[in-house]
Amino acid sequence: MIDVAGLYVSPGFVDLHVHVFYGDNASYSDGALSVIPDSHTFRSGVTTVVDAGTAGSKNFEIFKKRIIDRSKTRVLSFVNIVGAGMGGSVEQNQNDMDPNILIALAKTRVDGGG
Repeated sequence: MIDVAGLYVSPGFVDLHVHVFYGDNASYSDGALSVIPDSHTFRSGVTTVVDAGTAGSKNFEIFKKRIIDRSKTRVLSFVNIVGAGMGGSVEQNQNDMDPNILIALAKTRVDGGG
């Protein structure tokens, strides 16, 4: 038995708003403004993070293969309505906003796309 009086005991906390699609770009999507999930989670008791739409339909598969599938931290994700994902002015590009593409992506993922 361990005396945990005065401490919080949890099977793991969930961080509901993160940006973890990190890479070489100077933005959030595949960029330097996102963080590496495993570098910022377990030491704080976080076992699951929810990416707040950093990737869009055009780069979600890269995000999944490079970050989600390789992280020890459980990574859940919203997908940005903008195909290119987060990245400053591109987020206002209405020509890159297509809900039907997001629906197709979601169906692919649910129907066995991984």
